[in-house]
Amino acid sequence: MNATIFEWRKQAMAARKAGEIDKALPLFKKLWCEHLEHCNAWDGWAYAWCLYKQHNYADALAISTDARALDPDLDVLKSLQAWCLYHLAIKPNPPGSDFADAVDQILALCAPDRYSPVVRTVFRAVELATQPAEQLRLLGFLEPEQLSKVSETFQDRHKTRTLPSDWLRYWSKWTEALFRLGAYTDCAERCETILQQDDISGSQQIWFQRRLARCFFSLQQTDKALDLYYTLLKHKTDWFLKKELAEVYLQSGQLSQSLSCAIDAARSWGEPSKKIHLYLLLAQLLDATDSQRALEHRQLVVALRLEQQWSIPSDLAVLNQKTLPTVNVLMQSLTQYWNASADEVIDKEPLQQGQILNLLPHGKAGFLSVEGSKKNLYFETRAFAGNPDELTPGAYVSFKVKEGFDKKKQRVSQQAVCLRRITSLKEATS
Repeated sequence: MNATIFEWRKQAMAARKAGEIDKALPLFKKLWCEHLEHCNAWDGWAYAWCLYKQHNYADALAISTDARALDPDLDVLKSLQAWCLYHLAIKPNPPGSDFADAVDQILALCAPDRYSPVVRTVFRAVELATQPAEQLRLLGFLEPEQLSKVSETFQDRHKTRTLPSDWLRYWSKWTEALFRLGAYTDCAERCETILQQDDISGSQQIWFQRRLARCFFSLQQTDKALDLYYTLLKHKTDWFLKKELAEVYLQSGQLSQSLSCAIDAARSWGEPSKKIHLYLLLAQLLDATDSQRALEHRQLVVALRLEQQWSIPSDLAVLNQKTLPTVNVLMQSLTQYWNASADEVIDKEPLQQGQILNLLPHGKAGFLSVEGSKKNLYFETRAFAGNPDELTPGAYVSFKVKEGFDKKKQRVSQQAVCLRRITSLKEATS
């Protein structure tokens, strides 16, 4: 090697170490392209690394692949090649056409450690896999006890959010695949093991509890499923949890509870197109007592599927006619029915007492304290039966509780309704 080539390499290496990629890159390119006979695998790695740092993943992949011919077992080259494949074919959304080949290459190149893209690649492949058996095969490339148990936090619109650790993501995907395969006993055992961990947060516990409850339902262990759903709904009141509880009630033969819970789910916030199976459940529950309402629920399912350009199941095809009401018409009619049914439930609720804490500046709503509890409830002034001037901070009221929706926080919440003025908290309210 002549002195000029040696000097180029020295300058290129110094520039790379100093982070001066723009200065190092042309030197490495000249060295690699014009004097390849004097280069080794480390020169190729350094050249490819500079290209990688400039996000030129395609050229970095080509150079690192060529450099591996000089030393196939050089770990840093294999890792760099894998990262290039990850950025080119795995990370993009939608992924590259050579996604499957890239997954296989990455898994063959590296071990699943923190310096390689293997863990990210496996999770991405699991998300895109359609078959649970394939998901389990991919997860088999990872060692769960070697995965990080540290959760990642980030700011989202001034709110701190927490992502599950790689260890929790692994078991979440694993149990999901087991459930989809119908391996309910194995899935339940794994969920119970995860829930015994000390370092799993309450919000993370909820989803394993839900999967465990669904396993108990599938295994027809109704009492265990009911207990879990009661616990879940104390902390999270999403419509789909209520729908699943309604299914458990139906399984146990408690038809009135099932119908009430399903109606509650229908009234809860959520996209109608995602509630298709809930509406079919309501139709099933109403077949014996209200065939017209049952028909409307099935018509709504057909109308929603047409709106989303989804296929119509054969058992509902007869309803796909020109006379089919629109989604808006059906939703208006059924919402009135759901609300009326919910009002019947509210009528049976016991009266509670409390004190008005404050009214919001616009005067349309406020908050009240609940006697015997530390809880404060939101109310709308239109729910007060009486002279609006009597609804002032400090006033005593009786009320009932129903489920509402907090638009600001985008979640279901309890709300005080049927407010009436009372002279004191000891006044009879029955």
